[in-house]
Amino acid sequence: PAKPPHPIAVTSTDNIPCESLDWCTQHISDFCAVPTRGSLSWRDNNCTFHSYTTAEIQELASNLRIISAGDSVARDISYFMLKKLEIKAGLPKKSHEHWAVNWRNMSFKNLWQTHLGIQEMKLDKTLSETPDIFLFAVGVWELTWFWSPQNFPLPPGLTFTTKDRHERIPQFFKNFNKTVQKLSDRLQKYQQDCATSGQKKRTVLLYRPTLPLNCTGSIWTTRMSIQPCNETQQLLDKMHAILIPALQEVGVHVLNLTSLFPKDNPHYCPRNDGVHPIPPCHQVINSFLVNTIHTVLNSSRTFHDRCCNQTPH
Repeated sequence: PAKPPHPIAVTSTDNIPCESLDWCTQHISDFCAVPTRGSLSWRDNNCTFHSYTTAEIQELASNLRIISAGDSVARDISYFMLKKLEIKAGLPKKSHEHWAVNWRNMSFKNLWQTHLGIQEMKLDKTLSETPDIFLFAVGVWELTWFWSPQNFPLPPGLTFTTKDRHERIPQFFKNFNKTVQKLSDRLQKYQQDCATSGQKKRTVLLYRPTLPLNCTGSIWTTRMSIQPCNETQQLLDKMHAILIPALQEVGVHVLNLTSLFPKDNPHYCPRNDGVHPIPPCHQVINSFLVNTIHTVLNSSRTFHDRCCNQTPH
């Protein structure tokens, strides 16, 4: 694999230049071997990426404030992260939509915010809690109007003037573009306020793109879906083609899972119902998340102090 633009010590992320920090998180998938069922090995690298023991994960998380927002996929991924801490008491039920756990000096909160528009409207309140990490994601809930016969809520601000699902697509994207712009504006303001207020601590923003759908899963092969899975996937791809560059422009780290879950092999990470990863996949995702969080936060002694007064690039 290629090397970052500046050398990084293998065992420490102190003094990582911002451009190398970004480079490492963007190229994280270059340094992992092809995962087998539930395991992921890391090639030698200069970005400190490696397999974490439970004790290492506990040490990393012990003083963190983490907030996660999204739908059931995001909730399940966050719940798996929580279980990896091997907390003996106080775990919520996995099915709970909202939960908050305090352990040692760590707080981990999950918010049931199924649409990007909800996350945008709640963003100021979320960041006012000054989490170290805000992990967010959107997925098929944005498109339930397209693929599901059930009466799911529409994304905030969206109204339709037609019942034809394909004719609704331009109306959806008109609203989605507005939502992305409003979210970008809020995030940009947050970054600017951080830079001008003398505040040293900036919340690290992580976005997890939607995993490719498994079109052989039960959601797509039963009456639960009334539109082809591959058309839904195309709409998700178009959504992320709009959203991801906008997020990166305002300093959000985007978790790069693309190479681990190729669309041409839905069984690579089985999602038996077509959407939700099974536990072995969570193990792989968790390894990516922990390594990304370590990279951006273990350098926080320099990252927050240096980068909080810089304009994100």
